[in-house]
Amino acid sequence: MKSLDEIIIYKDDNIVILNKPSFLLSQKDGTGEVSLEDYVQEYFRNKNARLINRLDKDTTGLIVFGLNEPTIKYFNEVFSNHEKVEKKYLTLVSGQVTEPGEVNAPIRKNFQLKKMVVASEKNGGKKALTLYKPINVFDDTTLLEVTLKTGRTHQIRVHMSYIRHHVIGDYKYGDFKINNKYKNEYGLTTQFLHSYSLTFNCLDGKYKYLDGKHFVCDLPEGLKNILNSKVG
Repeated sequence: MKSLDEIIIYKDDNIVILNKPSFLLSQKDGTGEVSLEDYVQEYFRNKNARLINRLDKDTTGLIVFGLNEPTIKYFNEVFSNHEKVEKKYLTLVSGQVTEPGEVNAPIRKNFQLKKMVVASEKNGGKKALTLYKPINVFDDTTLLEVTLKTGRTHQIRVHMSYIRHHVIGDYKYGDFKINNKYKNEYGLTTQFLHSYSLTFNCLDGKYKYLDGKHFVCDLPEGLKNILNSKVG
């Protein structure tokens, strides 16, 4: 991994926002594998630093850590209220998506399959709403901007699979045939999913200074090169 200084987007006495690389756990999972949380705690010499919003191991982009208990508590509540924080992602999906849309489909954990699935609320599904709009439409894929209105585990990946526009490079919920094509042609070994935009809204009290703040980070070079080859 790059040094933490190279991936810090913003920091103050309360929070730090980083551009998370792929192949790195967001937080400790009990296996002993080093996580971004470990790096943050070491960098700030602060064992109380904690993750606020988790990204999957292979997902890149904006991720937030709180550096003290009041901040962690406050921003956990902020991130559970999607009126107070707007999170947008870029993802390359299979097929052509020509119109904006939404996926409003509850999600639950299927312990037998060991993954998340769409299920009705009476069957244990929890409300999940994903908005999307096409940015670039290619021959076999579409670059989407996705906005989360809820924060379920693997929500984008599950919802895109549900509408049959699988996230490229996603071997858990995706299309193996097109994944292998992109692996062979572009060397893609991770899912094409990047948290690129984060905006805070209606923050108050000691955190009002962050109200209206907007943070962005560019796609990793490998993902950007795939798009450039398709555009060019």
